[in-house]
Amino acid sequence: MFKKFLPFLLLPFLSCTTPLPIDALHNRVPTESLRPIPPRDPAEAVVVVRVPGSFGMGVFVSKDTVMSARHITDDEPWALIQGQKTTYWTNHKNRDLVIIHLPSPIEDVLVLPITKAELGMAELYTHIGGRIIAYRIMIRTEYTEGVGCRFIGFRPAPGQSGSPILQNGKVVGIVTQLDLPHGGFYEPIIDPE
Repeated sequence: MFKKFLPFLLLPFLSCTTPLPIDALHNRVPTESLRPIPPRDPAEAVVVVRVPGSFGMGVFVSKDTVMSARHITDDEPWALIQGQKTTYWTNHKNRDLVIIHLPSPIEDVLVLPITKAELGMAELYTHIGGRIIAYRIMIRTEYTEGVGCRFIGFRPAPGQSGSPILQNGKVVGIVTQLDLPHGGFYEPIIDPE
């Protein structure tokens, strides 16, 4: 009696050993696992740099290092970044750039790489109304001693110095001053040639 049902009993085992067409496998994989992991928003790397009586902006370039505009920390006894108070920073000797060193690394922070600025479109990330907002701007790469390079498309306000300028997700400059009526100046991260 079992002999006549044997092929039907073995059918599930036989089907497991036969290769399935690619389409059949594709349909068995949940679609969520086929989607790429979305990149993190660069705004997550932008922070407010608080000093006594004032503030500016900065960007994480390592887990314990923030790059900002030097004039924010000039003559200040300390800076506060994400709850960490620091008195240790390194000023660029001839330019309006500062590297602020935190007492301990922040493990889950987004760190942005740096690169050389190129003439063209870029994004400026800054703090407005309690949020980090990105603006599309046009940057130039001609360097003027004492002021930096010019950008147009956004006029920075007090407290927005130190805002990072990004191209392709990499930091190329730091906002240093405004230039009336609709632009400002930035210090390039990598020295212009």
